[in-house]
Amino acid sequence: MNITQSTRTGLSSLLLLALLGSSSNLLADVYRWRDSKGVMQYSDVPPAAITNKRSEKILLNIIKDGNLCANPEISKTKNSNNDAIRLNILWGSVNNTLTKATATSTATVSTATKTTTGTSGTATTTSVTTSLFKPITSSTTTSTPTGVSVANISKYGWGNVTTGSTTTGSTTTGSTTTGSTTTGSTTTGSTTTSTTLLAPPKVAVFCNGNMEQCTIPAGVTAKVWFGVATKWTTKENVTGSIGCNATVMGDPKSSAYNRCFYVDNKLLEKVLDPKGQNLMPAVNTALAPKAAVGFSTKMLKAATIPKLESFPYAGAFRMSCEYSHMSNDDPIVYPGVPNATHHHTFFGNTAANAYSTNETLHNSGNTTCAGGILNRSGYWMPSLINTANGAPAKPSVVVVYYKAIDDKSGAYIKAPPAGLRMIAGNAKPLAVADAQGGFYCQDQTQVMNPANWGIMWQGSHIKGTCGGANQMLRLIVSFPQCWDGKNLDSPDHKSHMAYACGDECEDATGKVTKSANSCPASHPVAIPNITINADFFNLDAAAKYRLASDNYSTAYPGGYSLHADWMNGWDENTIGRVVKNCLNNPRNCGGPNLGDGETLYGVNQD
Repeated sequence: MNITQSTRTGLSSLLLLALLGSSSNLLADVYRWRDSKGVMQYSDVPPAAITNKRSEKILLNIIKDGNLCANPEISKTKNSNNDAIRLNILWGSVNNTLTKATATSTATVSTATKTTTGTSGTATTTSVTTSLFKPITSSTTTSTPTGVSVANISKYGWGNVTTGSTTTGSTTTGSTTTGSTTTGSTTTGSTTTSTTLLAPPKVAVFCNGNMEQCTIPAGVTAKVWFGVATKWTTKENVTGSIGCNATVMGDPKSSAYNRCFYVDNKLLEKVLDPKGQNLMPAVNTALAPKAAVGFSTKMLKAATIPKLESFPYAGAFRMSCEYSHMSNDDPIVYPGVPNATHHHTFFGNTAANAYSTNETLHNSGNTTCAGGILNRSGYWMPSLINTANGAPAKPSVVVVYYKAIDDKSGAYIKAPPAGLRMIAGNAKPLAVADAQGGFYCQDQTQVMNPANWGIMWQGSHIKGTCGGANQMLRLIVSFPQCWDGKNLDSPDHKSHMAYACGDECEDATGKVTKSANSCPASHPVAIPNITINADFFNLDAAAKYRLASDNYSTAYPGGYSLHADWMNGWDENTIGRVVKNCLNNPRNCGGPNLGDGETLYGVNQD
C-alpha cells in the first residue's frame, strides 16, 4: 500500500484522535467524501463495504504503529491491490468502533437544542459542539493522502455535529427545509398558532381563501395551515369553523394571497412508526424474475416532427423502459456498500449496482429504455412484494415522463446537468400524511370511458386488490424540477432540489411572488419534471402486496413508503435535443420523439 511516512503518520494521528474522542457523542448521520473525479458523495454509512467486526485493540495497534496494511481483514479482500478499498475498509472499521464507543458513552457534552413545529408535532434536534474537530463545510476541501485514489473521506460535519435527530409527525412534500423552522409559538385555548416554513402535506385539503371561513367536517379534529409557498401559520386540534385570516391564524408574512388547508389529525398520528423493529415484508429472492440483457446500441431513426401545441399537451416527452434487474443495492444512499438496503427493482442501465456513479452509468452498461445506450440513466424503486410467497413482482412496463410543469416554464427549462442524482418520495413515513407517492388501479376494458377512464381506486397507498387479466396497478413518483445550480447531490439526496412553485415562489428577499420558470430563488434552475409510472399487469387478484420498504405494521395497507431514485446517465446531446425541441418549444413529443425529425425506439414507442 503506497502511503508515504508523513501521510501515514498524519492519517494515523487523525484516526487515533477519532478513537480517543469517541467517548463524546460526536457522530453525525451523514458521511461526505469526494470520488476520484472530485464529485461530492454522501451516505449515512462509510464508503466501503463493511462485513466484519474488528476489535478496538487491533485497530488501535494498527493506527499507533502506522502500519495501515496490517489489518488481516484488509489483506483478505479480493481487491487487496486497491489502496482506496483497503483504506475505506479501515476507515469503516474505525467508524464501527466509534459507533460502539459512542453508544455506551456516558460522557457529558455541551448541547444546544432547538424545537421545530412540524406538520403534526415537534421535531427536536440536538446540536453537539466540541473543540476536538473543526467543522467541514461544503466549501472546505481536505487534501488527499499521497498514493490514495479516493479523496476527502470525512465524517460530515466534524465539530458542529448534529446528532440524535428525532422527527415526530408528518414530513413535508416538495423541497427539504433546513435550519430552524419555527418562530413564535403561542397557545390559544385548545389550538396552537405557529409560524413555520413547513408546507401542508400532500393529503391536505383546501378549505378556503383569505378572509373566509375554513370549515372542518363534522366529527373531524384537524390541523389547519394558513399561508402560501413557504410561509405558513398553523393551528392544531381545530373543530368546526375557523377564520382563515391573519387575526385568527397569525400572520405568515407572505406578502401574498394566503389560503387555508386542513389535515385530519388521524392522518398525522405516528401509526407507521416501526419503533425500532424490522417490519418490512420478507422477500424470496429465489422467485425474482431473471435480469434483462438490455440494448447495447444507439437506437435512433427518422420520424415526423410533432406540431407545436398548447399546454397541457405541449412541453412533453415520454419514453418507455422495461424491467432490468433487482437487488438490495442503492448507489445513491449506500454507495460502495452492496446488499445494504431494502429490495429494489431497477430499470434503465443494466449495470447499475452499489458501486455505480453517474460517470460509470454514462459510459458503460446496456439499457432497457427506448433509445438504447443514448439513455443509460439509472432508475429504481422499492420492489412490489406478494406477501403470500415473498415474490417480487416484475413491472410490465415503465413510462418515464420528462415534462414542463406548467404552461409557461417550458421556455426556461435546461437539460439536467451531468452527474445529477436525486430521490423523490418518502421511504420512512411515520404517519399516513407522510406518504408522497401515488397509486391507482385501472380496469383495462374501461380505459376509454370518460366517466373514470377505468380507474377503480387511487390514493397514496394500495387501497385494495388489483389483479387478474384486465387490471393494472400503477405506481407513480414525481421528482422535483428545480435545481440549486450548485450541488449534484446533497446529504439527504433531496435538498439540492425543490418542487416548482408557479406564481407562488419565494424570491431572494423572501417575498412570495411570480417566477418566470416556476422555481424559487433558492433553486433557480428549472429542469424537466421527471415522473416515473411503473405498471404491473396480471397481478395475483387474491394476494396482498406491499413495498419492500414498507417498514410498518401490516394492520395498515402497503405503499405508504413509495419513493424512487434517479441517476443521470443520458447522452448529453440527446437529452439536450429533448429539452430544446419538446420543452423549450411547446411540442407534445409523445414517446419518444426528439422533435427534430428523429425518434428513439426499442420499447413501446407511440
